[in-house]
Amino acid sequence: MKDTHNGMRISNAEFDIVAGHLATTLKKFKVPKQEGKELLASIGSLKKDIVE
Repeated sequence: MKDTHNGMRISNAEFDIVAGHLATTLKKFKVPKQEGKELLASIGSLKKDIVE
């Protein structure tokens, strides 16, 4: 992840916006809460490798 996103200058705010869109989409498609929570936690754990 770190090499892939290096130089893209993705900010904390931009990462949070994308995570918010993902959360909204999961709700729209009625993904069960536990699975959605696990997916968002997994994506959140990558933040340190994506945000510069």
